[in-house]
Amino acid sequence: MVATARVLRAAEALLLPLPANYADDLDARFDLDPALLAAVREYGLMYDEDDVGAYLHLATEVLGDRVFFEVVQRLGGYDRHGLVDTPVRMAAHRRRRLRGAAR
Repeated sequence: MVATARVLRAAEALLLPLPANYADDLDARFDLDPALLAAVREYGLMYDEDDVGAYLHLATEVLGDRVFFEVVQRLGGYDRHGLVDTPVRMAAHRRRRLRGAAR
């Protein structure tokens, strides 16, 4: 996922920025590798894990009026959908939309 995020950033894809406290929260909840935590901060990666695996994902900004893309990577046997991150993603999308409307 980190390699994909780098390629998307290099291609000037509009990756959705997340609030800084998202990574702080992950750091408090999980024992993440420092390099992964740095990538979470740099690329707006989202992360979840359970007892069998992990889930990395990122989202683009909303393109047009209603479409965004999400790229996911499942690690191990994780079979959920990262729903814990939905409120964070939705708030970040709203923040970007309101910021754009104020221009």
